[in-house]
Amino acid sequence: MNEIIVIACLFVGEALCIYSELLVAKGAGWLWTFFLITLAGIPLLMGYKYGYQCFSSMWPVLVLSIGSILIVEPILIASMFKQIPTWGSIAGFLCGALGMFLAIKY
Repeated sequence: MNEIIVIACLFVGEALCIYSELLVAKGAGWLWTFFLITLAGIPLLMGYKYGYQCFSSMWPVLVLSIGSILIVEPILIASMFKQIPTWGSIAGFLCGALGMFLAIKY
């Protein structure tokens, strides 16, 4: 159960952080995005703290954090900017996904 809480904290924190970054890129107001990125810090800090306690190592926490970025960011970019990735972006995404899989598996 603790692992699920850690994963949820990291996914929510990374999603809020990425969302605020993309809002700035679209030209949103700084005050709102500052609030969002500050809010994103709470679940991220909780995820890292409890993740280290839960796994007794930072490496799984790192992989979960990067993995959540790898999943969340393309979804947010596609939904907010209505853009499809280029072939180079897809290749980079697949390399990142493969690296994440290898880090978890081995």
